[in-house]
Amino acid sequence: MFGVTCIPPSLEDLFRGGVFCSVRCIRAFCLESLEILDALDTPNSKSMVTDLTEVHRELAETLATIREQPGP
Repeated sequence: MFGVTCIPPSLEDLFRGGVFCSVRCIRAFCLESLEILDALDTPNSKSMVTDLTEVHRELAETLATIREQPGP
C-alpha cells in the first residue's frame, strides 16, 4: 500500500485518506484528477492542475530513484 504524504495545501482534500495499491494506481488517480480539474476551468482548478502536475512529476522522479537503488 502507498500513501502520498508530501502534497501542496491545494491538494490536501483531493488526497486526504487516499491509499493506493500500486504506483500504477497513483498515476491513474493523478491523470484522472488532471482531466477533471482541467475541465472545470476555474482559477482554483488551474492552480490545482499545476500543483498536481508537479506532484506527479516528483512521484515519478522518486520512484525512478528508488528503482535505481541496489537491493539488500
